[in-house]
Order: sequence, then structure tokens, then C-alpha cells
Amino acid sequence: SGQADARDSNDDEPRRKRKYKKNDISSLTQEDFDTWAEEHLFEYQKHLRRNIGQLVRNILKSRQIGATWYFAFEAFENAVMTGDPQIFLSASKVQAE
Repeated sequence: SGQADARDSNDDEPRRKRKYKKNDISSLTQEDFDTWAEEHLFEYQKHLRRNIGQLVRNILKSRQIGATWYFAFEAFENAVMTGDPQIFLSASKVQAE
């Protein structure tokens, strides 16, 4: 059959499975970020996100409320969507990956 011949004609070339790339972000879209944010962010984090376009955002906050985590998410979203470089620091290699 024609289909069998077409499949057999490529026997010379090894079949390569698409290898999963660690930290591959090429498929992320704005819709992905919006959906994730709506489902996972706390209300005060959503408030920060709604005001992302403000030149200055003065924030009075207590300690350990997730602000650093939120701003890392915001920077990551910006890097993915604009291609602008961002610098991420972490305490360990495990956290960095």
C-alpha cells in the first residue's frame, strides 16, 4: 500500500522522539498567565497585578505574605511575553530550577 511504502521509505533515518526540554517556556501565552493568575493568586496579589501599569506602586505590607513570590511571577511573565531580560536570584540550585 502507498502509506506503508511512505513509512518504510524513511527507515534509513532514525526516528527521534521529541525530547522534553527542561524549563521550555516557548508555548506559554498571555492567556496561560491570566488563567493561572486567576486560579492561584490571592486577592491582594490580583490587586497588584491589576495595577501593573502604574509607574509607582507603594505597598505597605507585613512580612511573609508572598509579595516576593508574586513579583517573581510578574517578572517571569514579563520576560516570557516581551523577551526583555530579567535576573532571578535564588538561595539554592533546586529553587532556581
